[in-house]
Amino acid sequence: MGEIILYIASSLDGFIASEDGSVDWLESVEEPDPEEDYGYQELFERVDTVLMGRKTYEQILGFGEWPYESKRCIVFTREPLAYSDERVEFVDEPAAFLRNLLDDGSAATWLVGGSETASYLLKEGLIRHMIITMLPIVLGGGIHLFQGLEREFRLKLLEMKSYPNSFIQLHYELLKG
Repeated sequence: MGEIILYIASSLDGFIASEDGSVDWLESVEEPDPEEDYGYQELFERVDTVLMGRKTYEQILGFGEWPYESKRCIVFTREPLAYSDERVEFVDEPAAFLRNLLDDGSAATWLVGGSETASYLLKEGLIRHMIITMLPIVLGGGIHLFQGLEREFRLKLLEMKSYPNSFIQLHYELLKG
C-alpha cells in the first residue's frame, strides 16, 4: 500500500504563504550552499505521484517550466471540467480517489500543497508522513499550513536536521487514532 507524504516549507510561525498566496518570502532567506536541496531529490525519486490543490497548481504554472513531467500529477479542484492540461488529472472527489490510488499499488505520493488540501487529507487520515522545513522567518500573517482542524493529531518525530542557514527540517509520522 502506498503512502502520502507532505513535504513543504513553513515559516517559524506556521505559514506556508503570505496573505496573497505568494511564496516569494522563500527566496528571502539565503542558502549558503547551492548544492543543498533539503532532501528534495531523494523525495522526488521515491514518489511516483504528486498531488496538489488547484491554487498550488495555478501558482506552479506561473513559475514557468512544469517541474513534474516524469510523475503522475493529480490536482484537486471543485471544478475539474474547467481545466484542460494533458499532464494533469483533475479530481473533485479526493478522498475516494486517493484511497483507490493507495490501494492500487502506488508507491509514494508527494502532497505539494496547499493548506486546504493538506488540511482535508489530514482530517481524512490519508497523510502518513510530514516533512516540514522551517525557515528562520516570522511572517506574522498569511496562509497557515493547516486550517480548520477540529481535533488534535499525534505525531512521532522520526528525524530532525538542522542546516547552516538556520533551516530546520522535521520528519514526522502520523500516529493512528
